[in-house]
Order: sequence, then structure tokens, then C-alpha cells
Amino acid sequence: MSLLIFQLVFIVFFPMLSNLKNVKYYQYFIQLMKAIRRDTLTILAVSIIASALLSTMMAGAAYTPQKVTEIISRPLPSLPEPVLVGGELPIQVNADESATGWTAELTNKYDSASLGSGMGVYSDFWDVTFDVPGDLLPGLYDLTVTWSGGEATQSNCVWVMEDWPESLTISQSSDIHQPYGKDVYAQYIHEMNLIQPDLLLTTGDIVDVETIAAAWGFLQGTMLRSEVPIYLMPGNHDHTSGSALYQQYCGKNNYTVVIGDFIIVALDSHSGGFVDLEDIQWADSVFKMYPDKVKIVGFHHPLLSSEYEDDQGTVTGGEITGSWENIDDLTELMYFTWLDNMEEAAEILKLIQENDVRLVLSGHVHRDMIYILNDQHYFISTTPAGGGLPPGSIYGYRLLKIDNDGTVTLDKYATTGLYTPPNSVPLNEVQYYYKGANDGSGTSVSASVINGLEMPITDARLEFTVSSSSAIDDYIWYPEAPKAVETYSTSEGHVFVAYFDLPASSTLDITISDTTDDASPTASVEMPSSLDAGEALDVTIEASDVGWGVKDVDAWYSTDSGSTWTSFELSFAPIITGDEYIISYNSESYAVTVPTEGASEVEIKVETTDYAGNTVTEIETVTLIQPPAEFTLALDTIPSGIQVMVNGNTEDTPYSETLQEGAYTVEAPPSTTIDETEYAFKEWSDGETSISRTIDLDTNTELTVKYEEKPITEQETEPEPDSWEGIPIPPIFIAIGILVSVYSLRKKIL
Repeated sequence: MSLLIFQLVFIVFFPMLSNLKNVKYYQYFIQLMKAIRRDTLTILAVSIIASALLSTMMAGAAYTPQKVTEIISRPLPSLPEPVLVGGELPIQVNADESATGWTAELTNKYDSASLGSGMGVYSDFWDVTFDVPGDLLPGLYDLTVTWSGGEATQSNCVWVMEDWPESLTISQSSDIHQPYGKDVYAQYIHEMNLIQPDLLLTTGDIVDVETIAAAWGFLQGTMLRSEVPIYLMPGNHDHTSGSALYQQYCGKNNYTVVIGDFIIVALDSHSGGFVDLEDIQWADSVFKMYPDKVKIVGFHHPLLSSEYEDDQGTVTGGEITGSWENIDDLTELMYFTWLDNMEEAAEILKLIQENDVRLVLSGHVHRDMIYILNDQHYFISTTPAGGGLPPGSIYGYRLLKIDNDGTVTLDKYATTGLYTPPNSVPLNEVQYYYKGANDGSGTSVSASVINGLEMPITDARLEFTVSSSSAIDDYIWYPEAPKAVETYSTSEGHVFVAYFDLPASSTLDITISDTTDDASPTASVEMPSSLDAGEALDVTIEASDVGWGVKDVDAWYSTDSGSTWTSFELSFAPIITGDEYIISYNSESYAVTVPTEGASEVEIKVETTDYAGNTVTEIETVTLIQPPAEFTLALDTIPSGIQVMVNGNTEDTPYSETLQEGAYTVEAPPSTTIDETEYAFKEWSDGETSISRTIDLDTNTELTVKYEEKPITEQETEPEPDSWEGIPIPPIFIAIGILVSVYSLRKKIL
């Protein structure tokens, strides 16, 4: 397949596959990639092209990414340095050879300490060693290093302990694919701050594409929230630019970390999907330096696993036997990138078996897979915590415990579903939040924890910050004290770090306060003062409490004067995303909508309860404005088509209109001519004979105006005039003239 086709595949499918939630697109994409997956050079070329395209498409994160390895190359936020109080802290700084006057400081929210002067040795960079004060509190610290002409700070990079642990609880996550997995990874960090494993280990594909700046911004910004040391290692997605940006913004490709009796070695399986011989030999030399340590190794591409599309979920791990000397016997179980590089596969298995590596942690396949080799070596892959999900998978992580004798204990999900994946701990089943500012401004803070897991959480950690206006001893726990509490006085106030044991599927409500709470909470209902009936009613509910905080808000509505009530689904959850992290609340607000069809009024009832058990109920009512009744007025004429007047407006007939109830004046013309035929108004269909009338429209009304043809009248013919052209004398005058003449003659005769 040509490079051009690869480019098209990426351009078309990548937006749909950024989270790989669409099973259909996932399967289509896999079918294409399956045909060319061994051509790693071509895949790399496509990745580089895709990264260039995508870097212009993704908006930047809220946190501005920093080149964390530019000055302080050890320790790193992705590779914290474990130290003991009273021990030594080694650091590496890229400073000028002439640098002098090395000093350092460790700080976190609970404590800070100057490490005094450091002793340094220069060889291309400075190796400087500082003494850790014996009274420094355990925890994760920021490091600030100062020297002549320079200063640099590294966040969350020094892990201070009182004693080396006898066991390690490791939370393994993988394939977080920033920035697309930013919200999933944010939830993961949130949960880990409560569960408190010893460390978080993420087995590759930290970002989706190296050249997307937002990926590093979301990664670094979210890591700053962690209260637990984080260790990251690269995957093939972190090599889209040759891992150059990974090394600048994240950390080292290969590294070693020693934690008391334990040693962890992270190896880079590159974009090709296997660890090269040189890196394997380096790891072997490291392990030989620590023969008595309990050994853990991580690399992104699993040695033992397969792709979902290859087996459609039928491969589920298992207990196996075998040896690097007879590695061909394991080929049916091997991942194809290792299968294509059998020399490296044999060497990595030799490294594991000869050095008795107990835990081998990987990712890449976005699925849960556990193989136990010879009852001794645990090969574990896990589902993503931010990347795409093949069918049947879930977002999750693992909680692995390893003792200093090498005994491995899996979490309950992995134990009960050992060879029936998904068997990782599901994300989003644990939630917690605080009611109250929790920033030292108040004297009461409450918290709620929901453990939705099917396993208990031991030593769950909550942190309460209250005002120093009251003495530490004035604060009391309700309803009862935690299992253990650590107390610190800081510039922000008194900090109480409390530990609890949470049973499976349980809820915890806890309050710390310097006083009891007898005051009821408050609630308000905001809605329009008037509303037309039938329109949806938008309601805003506000709840607050000046005491221990609002615990629960319930609300209902009624459209039948309170005879029946329908509850609202008021969902409360903290805001946990790659952009925002809000888990403390002084007040609560809910927006709900009420359907009002057929109702004349709506009642809203809100019941608010605080953590002290005080309850208040508010009821608000809105009367709905009923619209005027509407009826249809229909007018026609016989013959049809004669225009009529309705409230002064000329309307063609037949006419029909829905009008509000009321009086309407209608008028018909007294006469009209249609096709040279003259018509005269006769009457309305209801017998009314006036051409103009008023109709009280309180029901649907139909009227017809009846017309009749006017009769045709014949005209008389006028007589023709005489031909005499003189003035004509009317006959009456002629008769009078004759009479006058006769009378005159008679008088003369007589």
C-alpha cells in the first residue's frame, strides 16, 4: 500500500478514531491497518504526516506546557526520586561548567525545607547531591535548585519517605492518549488521590501525537493535581516525532528507579514494537547490580498478547509454562512485533527469567490480558485510561501489590476475573467531593465519598483545610473520627489529612467543624412570575448552608394543586476534566424544566438537608396565563368567490380563519357582477337579511351569503319625430288655441 493511501487512511479515519468508541469505525480501521502493520517504517511516516496535520487542528490546553528536562534532567515529574528523610538527594542540572554555590529547597503544601549546600561534579552536566533533613515530613515535593546565575524548579519530583516500604502497591494505567483522553486521565488522577497507591505507573502512549502542544499541556496540568508519585514510559505514539518532544516535555525513554528493596526498569519498545538488544543488555547490567532486589520491568508492547481484531476477544490470557531457550513454543501467544523479531524476544524473556523479574507491565493492545509464566512471572497488560476502546473493553486501571519477597497480589477484579477480561478496575466508580470552601476560609468542611467498586478501599485519603481562627483541638469530627488523621498548620489554615476504610459499594459522609450546626439550610426557587399555559417552565434551584454544608437537595413539581408530585432528577457531581478541577462547593445550583401542558398552575417543592440533619422545605407556585379560546370563522358565498369584509379587511371566499373568541363585524356587498351577470344580496344562511352584521364568535361558526340574479327589464321604443323642422307645438296648446279662437268668433257673431 502506498504512502499516499496511508495518509488518506489517517486523514479520513483519525477524527473518528481519536477515542475509538465507534465499534464499526474501529473494525474498519483495524482491517486496513492489519494488512500493513508490519511495515513499521511506512507507519512511522504516516504518523509523522498525521501529526503535522493534527498539530494545526487541536486547540492549546489551559496549562502551558514546559520543557521539563531542559534544565533539571533528574528528578522529573515523570520520574520522581525516592529518598529517605536524613538521606541523600541526587540531582542532575544542565548548567554552565562555571556554576557554583549550589543550594536547593523542597516544598509542598504541608512543609518546606532548605537542603543547604550541595556537592557537585561536572561532566557535560552537573551531578549535585544534597542532604535531606531528618525532620522533613513524608510526601511528594517540588524541587527548586539555585546556583550562581541560575535557578530552576521541578514540580512533584521528589518522593520523601520515613522508611523504605516492605511492599509496593502500584496502580498501572496505560494508553492515556493526551489530549483526547484528557478527561479520562483527569478522573484517574482524582481517584488515585483518594485510593493512594504507592505510585502510578503508566505503560506508554502518553500522548496521541507528539507535535500536538495541547497534549503536553493537558498531561502536565493534570499531573500537577496528583498527590501520588507518577512514573511514565513511552509508547509508539510517543515516537511520532522520534520521541524528541517526549524527551523534552515528559522524560526519559529508558530509566531505573530503586525504591528500597524494589527496582523498576522502564524500557522503550519504540515505534517498531520491541526493545532493541542494546537496551535489553543495559537492563540486564542494571539488574546484575541489584541481585537481591525485587524486580519489575515495563515496556509498551506486550510480549504475550494479541490484537482484539485477530481473535475477537477469544484470547483471554492464562497460566503457561516455557523458557527463553524454547521460545518457539510460545510463538502462538506472542504479539506480532515481537514475533517478527525473535532474537529480541528471546533476549527479553531471558532477561526476565534469569533476573527473576516478577512483574512485566505493558499496554498498547488496549485490553486486559494476564499471563502467568511458570507460576512466577506475571505478564500484565491493561485497558486504556484515555485511549480508544475496542468492543467489550472499559476504561480502567490495575492495583498490583508486590511484597519484598516477590509475592504478587492482584486486585479483586483481576483475581475474580483472572482469565475472563475485562478484569481491570473500572474507572468512574469512585467519586468524592467537599461541601464548603475547603481552603481555610471556613470553620466547617464536609465530604462525601461514593465507593461504587465491588471491592473495599483501604486507607482512602481525604484532605480538609479549615480556618486557623480556631485552635486545632477545637475541631471535632462528625459523626465519628476517621481511622487515622495527620494534622498540619499551614499558611492557608489547619490541614487535616484523614484516612478511612471504605467497604465495597458504600457511601461515607464526614464533617469536621469547630461547632455544632443547628441552623437550617436555605433554598430558593427562581422561575418566571407569569407564564403562558402550555409553555415549558424553566426553574433554577439554589441551595446553601452556612453551617456544615448542603448534603442533599430533592425537588418535585405538581400540576394538580399538590395531589401528586413528580420528582426531578437532580444530579450532583464535581467537575473533573482536563480543563477544570472543581471538587469543593459552598452552594449548589440546579436548572430544571417542567412541562405545563394542560395545567393552570405549577407548584415547585424543594427539600434541602445539611450534613447535621437539618432540613428545610420550600414551595413556590406559578399561575399560568390561559390563552383566549379560539374558534373558526368560515364564510362562503353563493355563488362562491364574492369578496366579504371581516373587521374591515377584504377577504376572498371561501374564507376560513381561526380567531380568538370575541365580536367580529362581517359585511357582504349589496350587489356584485360575475361574468356580466348581476347579483343582488338576498340573505345569510341563518336567515339574517342585513348585509352587515356582528358575530359573537364563541363557537365554530360557518355562514354562507346568498345572492340571486337581478331580473332583466325590457325598455319602450320611442316614436320617430315629424319631418317638420319647426318648433313642435304640444297638442294641449293647440287645443287651447282652438277653444280660444271659437270663443272669440262666437262673441263677435252675437
